[in-house]
Amino acid sequence: MLRKLRMTFVSVLLAFSCVFTGSPLQIEAAVKYETREEIPTQYKWRMEDLYSTPEAWKEDLAKSEQLAEKLSKMSGKLDRTADRLKDAIDLYVDLNRTFEKAYAYATLSFHTNKADSEYQQFVAQAGDVAIKISEKTSFFTPELLAIPVDKMKSLLKDPKLADYHRWIQAKIDSKDHTLPKEMEQVLARSGVLAEAPGSIFGMLTKDMTYPTIKDESGKDVTLTPSNYASFIKSENREVRRRAYDAYYRTMLQFQDTFAQVLTAEVKKNVFYSDVRKYPTSRQASLESNQIPISVYDNLINSVNKHLPELHRYIDLKKKVGRLDKLRLYDLYVPFTRGGEEYIPFEKAKQRALEGLGALGDEYNEMLKTAFNERWIDVYHTPGKRAGAYQWGAYDTHPFILLNYQGTMDDVYTLAHELGHAAHTYFSNKQQPYLNAGYPIFTAEVASTTNEALLFEEMYKQAKTKQEKIKILNQRLEDYTGTLFLQTMFAEFEQQIHEKIEKGEGLTAQTLKDLYGSLMQKYFGPSLEVDEAATLGWARIPHFYRNYYVYQYATGFAAANAFAQQMKEVGKPAVERYLNVFLAAGDSDEPIAILKAAGVDMTSAKVMKQALQGFSETLDELEKLLQEE
Repeated sequence: MLRKLRMTFVSVLLAFSCVFTGSPLQIEAAVKYETREEIPTQYKWRMEDLYSTPEAWKEDLAKSEQLAEKLSKMSGKLDRTADRLKDAIDLYVDLNRTFEKAYAYATLSFHTNKADSEYQQFVAQAGDVAIKISEKTSFFTPELLAIPVDKMKSLLKDPKLADYHRWIQAKIDSKDHTLPKEMEQVLARSGVLAEAPGSIFGMLTKDMTYPTIKDESGKDVTLTPSNYASFIKSENREVRRRAYDAYYRTMLQFQDTFAQVLTAEVKKNVFYSDVRKYPTSRQASLESNQIPISVYDNLINSVNKHLPELHRYIDLKKKVGRLDKLRLYDLYVPFTRGGEEYIPFEKAKQRALEGLGALGDEYNEMLKTAFNERWIDVYHTPGKRAGAYQWGAYDTHPFILLNYQGTMDDVYTLAHELGHAAHTYFSNKQQPYLNAGYPIFTAEVASTTNEALLFEEMYKQAKTKQEKIKILNQRLEDYTGTLFLQTMFAEFEQQIHEKIEKGEGLTAQTLKDLYGSLMQKYFGPSLEVDEAATLGWARIPHFYRNYYVYQYATGFAAANAFAQQMKEVGKPAVERYLNVFLAAGDSDEPIAILKAAGVDMTSAKVMKQALQGFSETLDELEKLLQEE
């Protein structure tokens, strides 16, 4: 634990000048590519590990349709014998394993260049097949649930069905919200409509063009969502302001369109929850993932009680920066000056290996394999999907998409996505197909545990005060962006769904008012919330994934608990994390899996410990800033 030691802001301000003196860092030129052909092969993922050719992919796409047709012919026959039920589930598994691999290939290809017409066609074809499969297999769950309880108990006694007990029980638990077969078929056909809001949002953000601004050297540069993230951290406040104004001035031109698209998404969620007889859309989302509502409420209540500590951090930014007014474009400026060191990807790999070394030999061998066998697509090019993620299929290794810019934040992103990859790797290795697909609630634990471990190792190795300040600053930004900001998003998401559920409308102004009010509450009086800042909701793709964002915050808290246990207990905690948590997949309810591994998310203790970690990290930063 970092020692708790608070310093006055006067002391911090007096120390500020000494922190930023000295020679600037040696900056290595950033690597930039205009086309994928320019990128060295070792930095592009190996799509041949999915399919050797597009023709082989098309064969699996056709096979998926054939398997769906074959499964549809088993309608009305599931309850005859244990052998017949097993045959049906085996076929269901074969279908899903085949199609998820084909779907992954189409989507991963598309995300390397969303402007490529061939890849657009791949995604369209895969989407069409997905709807057809959904229609042909919509009978499966209703007929499974129609089997009388006594008959199902008798069938499940057969050892042939042992691997399917957990999956069948989860279906039974959802019985009250499963509709008759004919209605399930109608809902399945509506799938193409349900995807529309997210698809429109994605294409709208892709097609938007931004103006040219002047960079630090006075050169005209076309603003993009990718370089905006760099400009907003510039030491030159005028550059930050220009980027901010240009970005949000463009967004404001489309605010009504964004509002309509988000409203359509919320109405869709409310419609499906109503049809499936849930009292609210929030309960529909959480219950389907076996998460108690109390976990969501505990998150928001705990974070709200700790907001004065976030205000302390924001106030520190304002006072250390000697700013009369702190604007949103001032929030991401590092506490150390002299330019941010460009970190080559090879160095980032080494830092990840060192930071995650405590997780043991097997984990680290997996990391080396990921680096050496091209699991990772590293660099940004025009048309590539923004952000980062891990994806793949049960019958392949994980794939990681990055848009690496060489910042410390990118190093943490690499560790984060490797955490997802490890979760997939260990789960697929240990669990049968239907128990391997872990839910998002536990997925975000594996990723942020890696971030916590990387922070501990980097801080331990830091030799100078500037290095330590930089690392503490990064960790506090992780807390702010993941624990606090994602909880704010969760509050916003709950509020907009509740408005639709009450029959109220959502307009751009309504959304801006709600979001702006939350921004002021979370970031405190030191931040001036202007109109552009109230438009943040229009940038968030995860609002199109239905009560998704809260799981980043709960995952961060659980990860903090795991990292602390490893620090205090050592090898037994690591083995419990690998063998009880990562390898568990979806073999039990997520809350039960975490509890078995040593983290009880129904207890307020986990959240309290994470929030205490924020305060202690902030104390440590203030201590260093006031040192001469």
